[in-house]
Amino acid sequence: MIPKVVSWKRDTVADLESLISSGDTIAVIDIHGVPADTMIQMRKSLRDDMDIRVAKKRLMRLAWENSGKDLDTLNSLFEGAVQPAIVSTSAKNSFELFTDLKATEAGRAAKPGDIAPHDIVVEKMDTGMPPGPIVGELNSVGIPAKIMGGSVHIQKETVVLKEGEGFEGDLGMMLGKIGINPIVTGLRLIGTYEDGVIFRPDVLDIDFETFRSDLIGFAAGAFNVACHVGWFTPETTPTLL
Repeated sequence: MIPKVVSWKRDTVADLESLISSGDTIAVIDIHGVPADTMIQMRKSLRDDMDIRVAKKRLMRLAWENSGKDLDTLNSLFEGAVQPAIVSTSAKNSFELFTDLKATEAGRAAKPGDIAPHDIVVEKMDTGMPPGPIVGELNSVGIPAKIMGGSVHIQKETVVLKEGEGFEGDLGMMLGKIGINPIVTGLRLIGTYEDGVIFRPDVLDIDFETFRSDLIGFAAGAFNVACHVGWFTPETTPTLL
């Protein structure tokens, strides 16, 4: 007996297929760790420019293939995503999409079981907190603290956790009390697919002000060289004459 396909799965695949086929820019994001209420607000704020769909990977793959796209491309975009979702937009290119998604990211205090995304370094500083039990609490998690001049000071720069290590006990909570919230939550872009090309965040993360300044500098340099060698162009002719 051939098993029947559950109707909601069929509808989900059809919805995803329409989404994938309609967008000029398709992206895979990771929504792992984003609370449900926060996710609702993020989708609401972005819905004018993009559509976001969450589904099982198997259903996404079916829809991708049904759209006539190479499955290897989607599998590549899935790499590094714990809980992937698909984004489709015709209003934004890859660079604009990256900027909008980056704006959703925010740090939160680490909880037991979270993995350090980088070395967690506590700088030598005056916390500004008044004396109290906080001194013992900080020291109990490996943060050297003492009272100086009427406030709690961190005595020296300390690496409390290495990249890839897990948070345990009250460490994350105590770091949060001194303003260190290392766990970034948000709609983290894994990659985009536009005009047959995959773009990764390291390519899309551009400082546009610096880029603009560089372009102006390059143009000015080219103009000066052209004038120096007497090369007539529509731009240099008024100056050379």
